[in-house]
Amino acid sequence: LVSRTARRQSQASLILGMDLKPLHMNLAAPEDAVRFEHEDEVVSLAFSPDGASLVAAGEDRSVVVWSIESRSRAREVRMDCAVQAVAYSPSGQYVAAVDDDSCVVVWTAAALEEVGRDAVEGSPLSLAMASRPHELLAVGTTAKKVTLLSVPGLETVCDLRHDGNVLSLSFSPDGLSLAGGGGTDDMHGLMTRKAAAGHHEMKTVMWRVSASKEECKYL
Repeated sequence: LVSRTARRQSQASLILGMDLKPLHMNLAAPEDAVRFEHEDEVVSLAFSPDGASLVAAGEDRSVVVWSIESRSRAREVRMDCAVQAVAYSPSGQYVAAVDDDSCVVVWTAAALEEVGRDAVEGSPLSLAMASRPHELLAVGTTAKKVTLLSVPGLETVCDLRHDGNVLSLSFSPDGLSLAGGGGTDDMHGLMTRKAAAGHHEMKTVMWRVSASKEECKYL
């Protein structure tokens, strides 16, 4: 039997009047490719602002700061559960991570010295940091909200409501605005059903943010 690929190749050759041959590409990584090995899946990465280091974390519970120049582990700490997300502050002073147990930790980037720890409501899905005008950390969760925390102490500034699970977060460059993308999947056996008509969970919400609760609001 002629394979579907062969039939399509023959048809394309007849139409174009050309002898088409498959393009074979070697996708194997070269021997000198940069590889930063972990014991399990890496689920979140963040470069330092100067590009000199990379923080990586995931299923092995380790938060590792890699030196790009030396291609080695510069610093490493371990969390109690698998890590869901990591972030590097734009100032380069702090690294943050949140694990599957909803524990949020902030360390100094220079030494990975713990300077803040807290727990958030819901399962964590996303993480973002801002450094100006204030050092802030935003955590998006399945509780359909974003918890805004001060850095480094992780005092709660406010909760920013969202209609869906907050799957992604991004601060504006000036640190004054925060965007959160959300959605909801209702699981039924092996099938996934999106939200009912209106899809009010499937949206991006923007907030004006500050270190002061009174100044945080929807845009």
